[in-house]
Amino acid sequence: MATDNAKYVRRGRGLAVAHDPGWEEDLMEANCSKEGAPFRYADGLIMAAAALRTALGMQYRQLSGFLAAMLEGHDSPHYSILCRRINRLDVDIDGGLVRVSDRSAHMMLLADSSGLKQCNRGEWIRQKWKVRRGFVKIHLLADAGTKRILAVMVTDDKVGDSPVLEDLLGTVVERRDRKRRERPDGRTALIRGRTGAAGSPIPRVDLPPPNNLAEGMSPLALLCGRRPGSHGACLMADGAYASRANMQECKDVGVRPLIPIQARCNARGMGTGDAWGEAVREQLGGSPEARVSSIGMEEREENKRYWKSRVGYNRRWLIEIIISAFKRMFGDHMHSRKWEHMVQEIRLRAAQYNRWQEAGA
Repeated sequence: MATDNAKYVRRGRGLAVAHDPGWEEDLMEANCSKEGAPFRYADGLIMAAAALRTALGMQYRQLSGFLAAMLEGHDSPHYSILCRRINRLDVDIDGGLVRVSDRSAHMMLLADSSGLKQCNRGEWIRQKWKVRRGFVKIHLLADAGTKRILAVMVTDDKVGDSPVLEDLLGTVVERRDRKRRERPDGRTALIRGRTGAAGSPIPRVDLPPPNNLAEGMSPLALLCGRRPGSHGACLMADGAYASRANMQECKDVGVRPLIPIQARCNARGMGTGDAWGEAVREQLGGSPEARVSSIGMEEREENKRYWKSRVGYNRRWLIEIIISAFKRMFGDHMHSRKWEHMVQEIRLRAAQYNRWQEAGA
C-alpha cells in the first residue's frame, strides 16, 4: 500500500505550476522564426495549463483564474488564449515510435475500443427530449508489458473496430511500401507518436508458458509451424477484429495475429493471400492437404480452446484494465464541443495517461 500511495503522490507532484525562467528563452527562440504577431506565452506554460485542464477537468475560465493565482506577480494568459494555444499543441502521446525490428525480442500489442459521451447532461434529457448526440469512439493500441498507450484513433460511433486496425498498426510497424487509404469521412482522426528512431529495440515481454492442463486435447501445436515466441511482436484483440484484410495486414508487417476466429469459418483466402487460411488452420485444426470443412464443429471448438490456452489469450484482459483506468482518471465524457477539440482533448488525455503511468512504474 505504501508503494501505491507514493505512486499517486508522484502523479500530483507533476501538476504544480510555477514560473520558470527558461520560459523566456524558449519564447524568444519561438518568436525568432514566427511570422505575424509574436507569442506572449511560452509553450512550457501552455503545456502546464493543458496538463491541469486534462487532469482536473477545468474549464478555460477557471483555468485562467487558477493560473493567475499560481503565477502571482507574472503575466498569466487569458482563457481565450488558453483555448487557442492548447488546441494547437502538437502532442506526442508516447514519446517515440516502436519498430518491430528485433525478432528475438517479444512485444505484446493489445487493441480494443470504447466510447465516451460527448456531454454529461444526463440520461433524463436523452430519454425525455429524445436528444442523442452519439458517442466519441476511441480505438486504443497499447503495450501489454508497459501498459502504455501507443496509438489512439478517434471516430464516431458508426465506425466499427475492424476497419481501423491497419491505421493503428501503422504507428508501431513501419512499412516503406504502405499505401495509406485516404478516408473521405472527416469524423476520423489518428493520433500517434511523431518522433523516434526506426531501429529502436523492442521492450522484452516474456510470453506465458503453455497450459499443461490442455495436453489431453488434440495436438494442435503439431499443425502450427510457428512457436508463440518466434515473432518480434504479436497482436491480441477480440473477435471484432477478425477479418481477412486484418490477418493479411498483420502478416505483411511481421506481427503475429492472436485474434480468435469463429468456429464456422473456412480457410479460403478469398484473394487476400494465405494469411487467413493459416490463421484458421492454426486455431481450428486441419492442414493444407486436409480441408477445415472436414473437421466437425465440436472438434473445432476443442481446437480453438486449446489454441487460446497455448498462446496465453487470457492476457487480452489487460486492455480492459487500461481502458478502465483511462476512464477513471479522466471521466467518461468530453469537455470540448467541437470535433477537432475533442480529438485534441483525447490526445492530451493519452499523453497524460502515459506520463502518470511512468510516474507509477
